[in-house]
Amino acid sequence: MSSTSSSEMQEPSIDTDKLSYEIFSILKSGNPNARIADFFDVAAGSGVGGIFTAMLFATKDNSRPILPPRRRAEFDVEGYTETVLIPCYDLSSTAPFLFSRADALETDSFDFPLWEVCRATSAEPGLFEPVKMRSVDGQTSCVAVDGGLAMSNPTAAAITHVLHNKQEFPFVRGVEDILVFYEYEKVKNWKVKDWAKPMARISGDGSADSVDQAVAMAFGHCRSSNYVRIQANGTSLGQCGPNVDTDPSPSNKNVESVLFGGKRLADQTNFEKLDGFAAQLVLEHQRRSCRIAPTVAFKQPNNPKPTTP
Repeated sequence: MSSTSSSEMQEPSIDTDKLSYEIFSILKSGNPNARIADFFDVAAGSGVGGIFTAMLFATKDNSRPILPPRRRAEFDVEGYTETVLIPCYDLSSTAPFLFSRADALETDSFDFPLWEVCRATSAEPGLFEPVKMRSVDGQTSCVAVDGGLAMSNPTAAAITHVLHNKQEFPFVRGVEDILVFYEYEKVKNWKVKDWAKPMARISGDGSADSVDQAVAMAFGHCRSSNYVRIQANGTSLGQCGPNVDTDPSPSNKNVESVLFGGKRLADQTNFEKLDGFAAQLVLEHQRRSCRIAPTVAFKQPNNPKPTTP
């Protein structure tokens, strides 16, 4: 599961409340005690998507995820039921930094308070101050800003994490989002200040779509059933301007990025696509319940963890 955000904190690309309710209602239909985290082995999110991921997968006692979340400030990155990846950009090292449950279990030097991780991945420059943070043992420091700047689509990071952690994922063998339409007559007279916001979005969209296309190709003939991306839909070409966003309603048709072919409307709405996806999750969950060996062998916390005095 990979959750991304738009280039603006206040305008997430998808109505997460509606989407989460849609998936959650389907999953609960077969089990009233189900949690979304029960159906995913790894989750990644950047920006608002990182906060959304934390809300769905955080747990208070390392057993059952909490939904809706409560008292999130008490949690650390280690306190997840599943593998979780949340990125930010570290100004002190001028490089992306990925908060990972697997790393947090290895050492306290990579375990951070969850509330700081949420602030870090959503600290959009110009709206929020950079977040100066330290690991729980004080050995690792980071000056963090928006995770979407470094990794607007963390899907590839999640897949790479799975492929390179065979001990944690023994059964793995191999192999989102603002859309803005621009018309020539609308944009030909734009000045530099008019292009500032669209350029940021074009850059973010291009990066996210490139990851989307690469991941879809990696799945090959299985991509239609094993890879699902939900993207916002801007249906009106007439509403074109530097401050116009797409309509994020999940009842609209999903948007697909076609390699060398631009974007196109899919035949299904976001809700319809989620219906089929959730049904697949339920079937896979039922198949796994019949297995003797676990599908994912989670690393156990070192006791005590190796720390630097």
